[in-house]
Amino acid sequence: SHIWRNAFMKVHPDGNVYVCVQRKLYKVNPTTLDFENLGEGFDLLTMDDEGTLYFKNSLNLYKYTPAK
Repeated sequence: SHIWRNAFMKVHPDGNVYVCVQRKLYKVNPTTLDFENLGEGFDLLTMDDEGTLYFKNSLNLYKYTPAK
């Protein structure tokens, strides 16, 4: 069987929304809708209780801690 996943979004304590969609990672300001491409080639996205974001590229796991 197949599991289809396309987009992951996390609302961060810094007030931004972090989105992983179509293998790209974005930071989105929900008020202005301005966005920044943080990188390409990524899949999945989750966040821990401290606000650290985790995502993967192939077999590698990455973490990103946004500046507060």
